Amino acid sequence: MAEKPGRTPSDVLREILADWPKKSDSVDMDAFKLRLAPYLAAGFNSSGFSNRPFGEFSILSNELVVGDTAKILVYDSADPQYPNLAVLSLSHGKWYLKKFLFQCASCFGTGVLGTDPCDTCGATGWGLINWSRHETDL
Repeated sequence: MAEKPGRTPSDVLREILADWPKKSDSVDMDAFKLRLAPYLAAGFNSSGFSNRPFGEFSILSNELVVGDTAKILVYDSADPQYPNLAVLSLSHGKWYLKKFLFQCASCFGTGVLGTDPCDTCGATGWGLINWSRHETDL
């Protein structure tokens, strides 16, 4: 898929979200993964596919671009109180979805539980820490 000039991370994310299934949809996950493969960064954790909305996903924030990484908040139109975080990375002039995470249900996005770093999300405020691969980076 050739990248159109001037495409922003938000443009790419809108295309991805337009094809993202809802919780109520019956989905062949293998076909879904194959369909989205051109949009996914190498190493995208397929657990992100379980993050499916009750309504429609919509972009909630402006994109924050720092270097080759963009972060964008997304919400479920049927449950807007819990945002999701899309992390995109730029590679060879094209934006790819690197991570798609839900807000941590333990710390509610703060990364802190009381006075301690949240051990559910790895103190990031997003998703679940991947203990087996020691990933807490965003």
